[in-house]
Amino acid sequence: MKSEDSQRVQIFLDKWKGSQGNERANYQGFFLELCDALAVDRPAPKGSITGDRYCFDQDIKIFNKDGLTLSGLKILSFTVNVITFYLFFISSSIS
Repeated sequence: MKSEDSQRVQIFLDKWKGSQGNERANYQGFFLELCDALAVDRPAPKGSITGDRYCFDQDIKIFNKDGLTLSGLKILSFTVNVITFYLFFISSSIS
C-alpha cells in the first residue's frame, strides 16, 4: 500500500473509531468517507442513473403470490408492526 493510501485510511479510522452516533445518524457520512478512504467512487445521487443499484435508500418492492405489491414506507411500517407483535407475543409468553 502506498503511503498516501495508508494515510487516507488512517485519517478515516481516527475520525470514526470514537463515534458515538447511531447507524441512522451517521451511515451516509461514514459510507461516503469510507469510499474516499478506499479511493473508490461514491454513489451517484439517487435517480441520476436509471437502474442504478449503488445508491442510498434503494427502493424495494415485495411481490406476493396473491399479486399484492408492497414498497417503500409500507414495507417499513409492515416490518415494524410484525416486530412489535412478535415482541408483545414473546413478552406475554414469559410472564
